[in-house]
Amino acid sequence: MLIWTTDSFAQVEKMCWTTFSENAPSKKVFDTGGTRGMADKDKRWDNGQILLVKFMNGSPYLRNKVMEYAKTWEQYANIKLQVVTSGASHIRVQFDPSLGSYSSVGTDALDVDQSEHTMNLGIDSLTDENYIRRVSMHEFGHTLGLHHEHMSPISGIQWNKPAVYKYYMDTAKWDKAKIDYNMFYTLNVSYTNGTSYDPYSIMHYPLPRHFTTNGFGVDWNTFLSEGDKAIIAKLYPKIPADYNYSLKAYCSNFCSAPAARIDSGLVIYPIMNVQNAALKDVQVLVYFSDENRIPIKDVNGAYVDRANGQICTPRKLPMSYLNSYPVNQGSEWEFGVFIPYKELQLKKGTNNLKYDVKVYTKSGNNWYLMYESKYYDISIVAK
Repeated sequence: MLIWTTDSFAQVEKMCWTTFSENAPSKKVFDTGGTRGMADKDKRWDNGQILLVKFMNGSPYLRNKVMEYAKTWEQYANIKLQVVTSGASHIRVQFDPSLGSYSSVGTDALDVDQSEHTMNLGIDSLTDENYIRRVSMHEFGHTLGLHHEHMSPISGIQWNKPAVYKYYMDTAKWDKAKIDYNMFYTLNVSYTNGTSYDPYSIMHYPLPRHFTTNGFGVDWNTFLSEGDKAIIAKLYPKIPADYNYSLKAYCSNFCSAPAARIDSGLVIYPIMNVQNAALKDVQVLVYFSDENRIPIKDVNGAYVDRANGQICTPRKLPMSYLNSYPVNQGSEWEFGVFIPYKELQLKKGTNNLKYDVKVYTKSGNNWYLMYESKYYDISIVAK
């Protein structure tokens, strides 16, 4: 999937913007706290991964500027961007102002042939530096798995759709379907990470006042907001300063988490390797959501994450005295995480659910997230 940005069209610069006012969509409009963000963890790269970036054209000046601003994300995320000039790459950047700016979202880039670009930047060496900064950080935000902030289902934006259609049909030559997807489509609530809407995000489109029916607008955002920094740090967490490096544990080679149905419930079998965890606590938790990735809330307190009320089931890995634990990598799977059917609040007929796996380790008195899987699908038929 490619995500477009409106910034690529010079006509936008001539529009009249407004700052935030009493016309803001909700009272949460200024909340850019630590849990904000529109992100797709299923398209997230491995934490700590080095992403290889190849430029397909462009002047040395332009390449250096783009990387200078793109690498701003590294300050807050456990991820590295490294320029290569030959061989395979994860990200391939093309410069063509006639095409606008767009990028694959996260690991969708892996589906693009090595001969093709995964990102186009609609800028050249004469482009204003503020604009280069915004476009570079915005598109590389998509590359790391972030979505447009105006797609938040809790934004409350009151669109003046005829004005939006007219503008993009006239200036960008977009058809109605493309405008609907890029401007009016909203992601489901699971992408918000339980957050508030952040109009200061670098991932937000600028919105002129006549794009809304109540005069609300969003100015050009040319720096990362506090919310941007927080969500990227959550997607790619760095090792905390108080982490005990002498006993540092980490999870690697997580490849899947198949489920087995038994008479009384589900057993989830995560396949992974946990290393350097001698004498440490390691907990594996499986969380359950509906088919739209909306967390299923607990009703009886039996299997629940007490921090957010979501149904989950934990199990401790038997790590004592083991420096490395290849979990479920033998011929017989020995480590399963169980949950009874009755806890999943199943309805009669077919229930399409999703689950994801989180692996935590303890250092001192604090628990740290080592790994968070993508969502897995499962169907359960209840009589």
